[in-house]
Amino acid sequence: MPLLDRLVWQIEMNLHSELSLASLSERCAVNINHMCRVFQFATGMSIKSYVRARRLSNAAHTIASSDPNILSIACKREFLRTFCI
Repeated sequence: MPLLDRLVWQIEMNLHSELSLASLSERCAVNINHMCRVFQFATGMSIKSYVRARRLSNAAHTIASSDPNILSIACKREFLRTFCI
C-alpha cells in the first residue's frame, strides 16, 4: 500500500484518539520528515490541518444528525486535547 494511503488509513482509524506524528510515522514505518513532506506535497495541507479538518467534519456531522451536548462532542472528538506535534 502506498505511503499516502497507509497514512490516511492510520489517521482515519485513530481520528477519535490522541495522534502524534511520531506514532503515525512508527505505524507507517517511515521517517517523520519524509512523511510530512509526502503528505504536504500530495494534499496541499499539513497532517495537523488534515486531522483538524476531519475532526471538525465528523463533529459537524454528529451535531447535524443528533442533539447531544456540544461539550460532549468536543470531548469525544479530541478537540480538548492538542495534536501532539
